[in-house]
Amino acid sequence: MTTWDAVPECGPAGAGALARALTRARTQPGAPLYLQAVTNAARSVRDGGILEAAETLARDREATRAARVAGLVMLLGQYDPALWFPLSYSWDQLVSSPLPACKLAPLTDTDHVAQHAMPADYVARIGAVMRDLAGDSESDVVVRRMAACLSGRIRP
Repeated sequence: MTTWDAVPECGPAGAGALARALTRARTQPGAPLYLQAVTNAARSVRDGGILEAAETLARDREATRAARVAGLVMLLGQYDPALWFPLSYSWDQLVSSPLPACKLAPLTDTDHVAQHAMPADYVARIGAVMRDLAGDSESDVVVRRMAACLSGRIRP
């Protein structure tokens, strides 16, 4: 358990802290473990600020590959926190190389522990980010493949 694991219990202030943490990690090369902790914590909170930070990060071509993938994974968590990669995939594998296969497995007993204000079109926005990045030839191949993998899971 990390300090970040307790943040979802802090209400809107905790969600704001998670969104700011995600934004700060956009260009830090040594941030994969930090991104993993923040992403894991944020998956259990549905919040408009987290949605916006994840959208911005995923689309940010100046951000590191790991940060952009974390943004995509966080968007998945905003959609459905129970969808996750097989436990055989390490975080390093998710953010550093194209997935060997697009597999998502539902986790049991996983739900949003906190839900805050979300825009009415949040599912459409998540789908648009995934589709846009999957087709963006100028984005990193790992980002494109992750976006393509996840875009097939987003249902309006």
